[in-house]
Amino acid sequence: YGIDSPSPVAINGLLTEEAGKYAGKKAREVDKEIIEDLKNGEYLVYQLEYEHDYPLCWRDKSPLLMMSQPQWFLKISEIQKKLLKENESVNWIPEWAKSRMKAWLEGVGDWPVSRQRYWGTPLPIWYDEKTGEKIVVGSLDELKKLSGKKKIDVHKPGIDEILIKSPKTGKTLKRVPEVLDVWFDSGVSSWAALGYPHNDKLFKKFWPADLNIEGPDQFRGWWNSQMILSEITFGKKPFENVMMHGMGLDLGKKKMSKSLGNIVSPADVISKYGRDYIRYYFAKFSRGEN
Repeated sequence: YGIDSPSPVAINGLLTEEAGKYAGKKAREVDKEIIEDLKNGEYLVYQLEYEHDYPLCWRDKSPLLMMSQPQWFLKISEIQKKLLKENESVNWIPEWAKSRMKAWLEGVGDWPVSRQRYWGTPLPIWYDEKTGEKIVVGSLDELKKLSGKKKIDVHKPGIDEILIKSPKTGKTLKRVPEVLDVWFDSGVSSWAALGYPHNDKLFKKFWPADLNIEGPDQFRGWWNSQMILSEITFGKKPFENVMMHGMGLDLGKKKMSKSLGNIVSPADVISKYGRDYIRYYFAKFSRGEN
């Protein structure tokens, strides 16, 4: 909509020059000082303590910072109708899962596929910031040809040192610093694991998949990324049948989680009662249900 999106926070969590006198100070920690200055300048309208949900680091539970960063997107809006059509011909078990996948695809937006991280598959875009010229490299062989390098380290930081010369303009292009969203890796895994596109023998035999078995967290995860990338690459769905199981909950109906320590180990149940009993129990009572 052409609205400015100020984000005066650098990737290291410190405020930028845009923040004026607060530049160089740590975001969130400087809040009290800002409020005090507003109060002293008689600009403060109202102040209150307000308790609300807030995202925390899953490792050390420290508060995360919200910041606006430019990203690379896949334009999902152009294939949304095709995605919905392909979903209709998938056999979903239980049947209501098809409606849930439909609802997800109806609301899906353009996909930001870039991440500002170190580990991950490097985003294969070589770019000139001044002109906007870009080359999306499709293979390691193509990169060797464009760069003139025989040996290439495909991970950061080695990949960042690889420059390519534009065949059109002769300009030197540098790789963008981002890596790919890991869900991109998962989305292509069903054919990448078969050696495609270098070898299509196994691909012709085993793809699209006869069956996916997963839990409900994959509507927005694996099933979503598979559907999108399969449609972009092949123009069709990546699986014929999907069987969805529920999530294992504890007695308080909380999701079992290693970090919470509320897990009943399947191995313990199997050693006590046998695996056929546990399979029968889940098949009978929890088709798609938690």
